[in-house]
Amino acid sequence: MSSAPQSAGSAETNSTPADELRCGLPSSISREFLSLRERWWVAGLILVALAVRLVTLGQPALVDPSETRFATSAQQMIESNNYITPKIHTSQGWENYWAKPPLHIWLTAASFRLFGYTTEAARLPGFVSVALSVTMVSAIGVIVGSWSLGLLAALVYMSCGGVFLFSAVSLTDPTLALWVSGAFFSTFMALFGVTDPKKRDWWFRAAFVALGLGFLTKGPVAVVLFGVGAALWLGISGRWSRLREVPWRSGLGIFLAIWIPWYIAAEIATPGFIRYFFVQENFLRFVSSDESGVRYGTLHTQPRGMIWIMFIGVAFPWSLIGIGRLVTGSRWRKAFAIVRQNERVLFLGCWAVASPFFFTAARQVLPTYIFSALPAVAVLTAMGIASFIGVREERRARSPGIARVAMLFGTFGFIGGLYGLYSGGFYTSGSLTVIAIGLFMVLAANRFRQSRAAVIVPIGMVGLIAFYSGIVTGGDNYWSTRRSAKSILEAVHKDVSSNGEPSAALAVLYGSPHSVIFYRPTIIPELPVVSMGGDLAQARAAGANRFILKEGDMARL
Repeated sequence: MSSAPQSAGSAETNSTPADELRCGLPSSISREFLSLRERWWVAGLILVALAVRLVTLGQPALVDPSETRFATSAQQMIESNNYITPKIHTSQGWENYWAKPPLHIWLTAASFRLFGYTTEAARLPGFVSVALSVTMVSAIGVIVGSWSLGLLAALVYMSCGGVFLFSAVSLTDPTLALWVSGAFFSTFMALFGVTDPKKRDWWFRAAFVALGLGFLTKGPVAVVLFGVGAALWLGISGRWSRLREVPWRSGLGIFLAIWIPWYIAAEIATPGFIRYFFVQENFLRFVSSDESGVRYGTLHTQPRGMIWIMFIGVAFPWSLIGIGRLVTGSRWRKAFAIVRQNERVLFLGCWAVASPFFFTAARQVLPTYIFSALPAVAVLTAMGIASFIGVREERRARSPGIARVAMLFGTFGFIGGLYGLYSGGFYTSGSLTVIAIGLFMVLAANRFRQSRAAVIVPIGMVGLIAFYSGIVTGGDNYWSTRRSAKSILEAVHKDVSSNGEPSAALAVLYGSPHSVIFYRPTIIPELPVVSMGGDLAQARAAGANRFILKEGDMARL
């Protein structure tokens, strides 16, 4: 192995921003630890990981009630041609949906316009959010360290359990995470990535754009999450003078121009929206565990501080690996020394803890609230892995253990894909792709098991992705039949087609059958659906002979 490039501490007087960013970082992090050919190999692995997630977007079917709530709202928006006030279906019919602003629903509606009312189209905005976040993560890694670090950080991000399993879903949280992450990323570039004042101003304005889009996705929480991270960095670093560099007048003008028009239009169209949204949804829901006044869904009450446990789970396995390595020996001292010496790393640390820090005192929390922290977590984790790779290569040590773990994960993915084919009863592109990636990872890990750590570690990460893919395809049948009505509608369509007779009505005996509403027009549009939220007697009187008894019991018809 050739010796490392010059130390970050030996920066010249005429140093570039990239050189300054590396100040205080070990050479194992700032140097290129992958050859050009290896960097192309890792870039290919990243594209494979994204392709696998794209192909598996249709598995499982949209889950009631959360995913289908937003999908049916976008569907109804298109059918009614009303793009001002989103609506959701309840036992009383279609009602105004005041809980969320409409940007995510608009994006979903645009996806439906392009690709039709499909599961994949409903989840496409979430996938795009993940893909753009991968780009940001990689760019930060390149600026902080090297191209090798940027590529490694992108793979770390994709191999977080929360990213692969839950980010590419039909929910507002992945979209919100994109805008909050975009605000942090743009601010990072303005503070540390450029020296030209004009370029710095444009990066700051990009941060205001991202915050405005976040406000149009989920409201003031976007500004709060960014503000907490920025305030932590300013307070700890003492760099308050940098606030003078922000183009406040133009930035705030852009920020307000993005979201205020819709809020005014929504209040005019449905008076009372602004008071309910800001008071009930954004204040009382944060400070209280009382469901009084909540009009949509149910509260997710958790013990205070539970968000940190969720943080560990969403960032799995890197959260556990990081904790395990930091608590042993003096590694935590070295890590904190790097944070003290490099304010850019401090910025990433403040970004990473902003979401869990803010939600520590809250009781209404979900794991998806952590998503905006994961890009920073990925870069910090990649720095730790680069240091590990450097130590291994200094000792000329091989890592066959990592190869064996990658082979194990690939095997699990292969089995999950096979089970997805078996339980689904038909061939799907998702299951076949997962079988292929699982087999590929087993062969690749075996082929490179004696390679140096810089080569085998990325293979291990893609092995993790193969494992997650196996979970998605292997659990497809379970979730699709128990938390979605898609399989029921397909069974009814098959029954009607075989009998050649008009279908009797299907009765849904709970209040919000969003998956029935979403899938019926494309599977069996002629099927009458009655008694939504009613009782058995009403359903029989309406001529129903098929019944879905309760949510979460979709397998029984």
